[in-house]
Amino acid sequence: MSTQEQNTPQQKDARSIWARLRTKAAAGEIQPQRYSKTDVLKQSNIWFRKQSVPLIIPARQRALDAFPRSVPWILWASIMHICYIFLRDILILVVDGAKGSLPEYIKAIMTNTALSDEVLPMLVLGGIFLVMPIISGVFITLAHVLMVRTPKWVQITTGILTVLFAGMLFVASVFESSSLDGLDFVYDGSQVFPLIVVGIYLAIFLGVDTILGWSFKHAIHQLASLPPMIAKVLPVLMVSVLFIFVNADLWKLANGLSFPRTWAVLGLMGLLAVFVVVTTSLERTARLLGRNRGDDIARFSESDYEHAAALEGGIWNTAQDWVEEKKILEHRPLKTAPWGNLIIIPMIGQIIQATLFMMLVFGFFMGFSSIAISDTTIESWMTVKPEHLKILGVDTNINAVVIKVSMIVAVFSGLSFVATTSSDEKYARSFLKPMIARIKHILVIRDIYLGLLTMPKNEVLVLHEEEEDTEKEPEKA
Repeated sequence: MSTQEQNTPQQKDARSIWARLRTKAAAGEIQPQRYSKTDVLKQSNIWFRKQSVPLIIPARQRALDAFPRSVPWILWASIMHICYIFLRDILILVVDGAKGSLPEYIKAIMTNTALSDEVLPMLVLGGIFLVMPIISGVFITLAHVLMVRTPKWVQITTGILTVLFAGMLFVASVFESSSLDGLDFVYDGSQVFPLIVVGIYLAIFLGVDTILGWSFKHAIHQLASLPPMIAKVLPVLMVSVLFIFVNADLWKLANGLSFPRTWAVLGLMGLLAVFVVVTTSLERTARLLGRNRGDDIARFSESDYEHAAALEGGIWNTAQDWVEEKKILEHRPLKTAPWGNLIIIPMIGQIIQATLFMMLVFGFFMGFSSIAISDTTIESWMTVKPEHLKILGVDTNINAVVIKVSMIVAVFSGLSFVATTSSDEKYARSFLKPMIARIKHILVIRDIYLGLLTMPKNEVLVLHEEEEDTEKEPEKA
């Protein structure tokens, strides 16, 4: 047999296999995606968590999901426990060895009792709350992604092992017998660890992590809206606020306040702003959610359901068709937890907007005072020489009274911003209406979701290719 004759059958077989593979791949590409009830509810729960309304999910399901979601936070708490002990030991070493070969500047700080009472807490808090959050955020995000995407048995096994390991870290790591006078915070790890585990689990069960994550993303999103916010509100407020800033009586008042009393004044004004936000949210959402839990909430037409499902695409298109076909579209009053969760959305949105606005005003007046207001001008207003701010015992060129006045004016501007955007319909259309429309969109999807909860276990939803490729745009609601 020739070589050509030997290779011919092999080539035919190869072409036959390749043809079969291509046919199978083509057939697999056009097959629609099938979702069981478990898959549908899982996709729905993920959507509600991304919208910052985890309390719409039934309590039983949230209780089951809370364990794997709380494991990264428990591990993070144990790592922070070790870091705190480590930083504390370093501070004790520095304080005990202050008379050794340390630089003169460090010696002066550590040997001065009045300064050490301020410096040591700043070092501890700075090491924990300035450096660790960046590393912690990356760690928690990666651990969370790994936990929620693994099978259930892996989540349970990994969670139990993680809790045991974290408990060992709390019990085995003990504090030194030495203490930092008046600044020490020592606790028994074996007694604190169960409280931390229970507290984290309850926080995850109530959706605190989801709401905080959404708030952080929403704050970043609001940064893009700063230019229109400046163009719409800042010029109007600046006319009145600028005259308040150059008022000599305000500078005398701020100079007579210590920083703790200044923070108390700012806190009082902040509480007044929160009161305005709460009142506005209850008033603006009364038609949709009712003024109290259990009230009748707004009903929607078929076009509203079709529009919301088409806007979300994916599984919601198929779910909306299924609940309409079965005639099981659910519409029920909100219970306490979902009602409070939905009320919080416009409140958080307004607070984030006001905070960004206050930071903008504070930065503006700090820059304005550094250019236009000299020490001589401040002294003529207050009839005393302004004191410069000290940071870690070092004098700076920043006047303490300038910071106090800038903070007071910024918080007052934030209060005015909240009141203006709440009462003026022109500003409400720009700052409040999008959040109210978002609540309406969530309520429409919630009615479809309540219908899906009645779905039989053996039911399968078929997600067609054109629906599967639809991109989600939840923010356009």
